[in-house]
Amino acid sequence: MAEKLNFFSGEWAERDAINRNADALESVEASVSDLRTELAHQGKEILRLRAMLMGVVEVLRTRIVVDDAELDHAVSIAWERITPRPPEDKRPTDPYRGLPADAAEPTPEEIEAAKQLLGIAEEHHFSKRIADARAVYQQIVDRYSNTKQARTAKQQLDNLRDA
Repeated sequence: MAEKLNFFSGEWAERDAINRNADALESVEASVSDLRTELAHQGKEILRLRAMLMGVVEVLRTRIVVDDAELDHAVSIAWERITPRPPEDKRPTDPYRGLPADAAEPTPEEIEAAKQLLGIAEEHHFSKRIADARAVYQQIVDRYSNTKQARTAKQQLDNLRDA
């Protein structure tokens, strides 16, 4: 009897999946509709604020003599106050390549110090003191990021995270 009704075929499973997808689609369409309504409302609110500001400016111009340059300057100052600025990179740069100055060639002292720290980190690593090895590898990466040893330390840190 069950075979005649196709209970064991994939049709019921497919219908169930179609119904679930239809429900999901309806909820997405409702969300999109709500977002469109909210966007229209915000657009009207922005127009209302713009009209209010234009009215205030016109009243100021009729009551007080306001120069357009002065008004533009005041608007630009207000704009700078309310818009966030990204932090400026104050590091000096290489004038020829435009790279940060700390990405320049490492000094021989930096290379030697990085080699010594890498040796210490490898000793910790081989003696199974993984926490100590990680700390020293991270120290190499932080202090001597422009050396070959720092690239090796970075690779070892990645390997230790995977392990």
